[in-house]
Amino acid sequence: MVENKALQKVLVGSAIVNLGSFYFVGVPSAVVLGFVIIHMKGKGLWLGIVSAFMMQVKIFAVITIKASWEKEATKAARRVKSSRVPPREGVEGAKDTLENEI
Repeated sequence: MVENKALQKVLVGSAIVNLGSFYFVGVPSAVVLGFVIIHMKGKGLWLGIVSAFMMQVKIFAVITIKASWEKEATKAARRVKSSRVPPREGVEGAKDTLENEI
């Protein structure tokens, strides 16, 4: 259950980056480039979406660079150790392998 909360935190952060980059950067720049100042029409709309994507890439790059990878590796190892996969029925040796690991 704790892992699910951590995953939700990551997903909410990603959704905020996506929404922020597209609604606060992409849509305004698409409108300005397409219709208001430069009148590029379809190319302006496309360039607005590209600018939003570029902003999204920059933000995710900063998040990735600033991440503490030792801490993330420790959390991942803890999640792997705490998870148990039950043996599948009808697979020979699956139960024996699981019992030997315990």
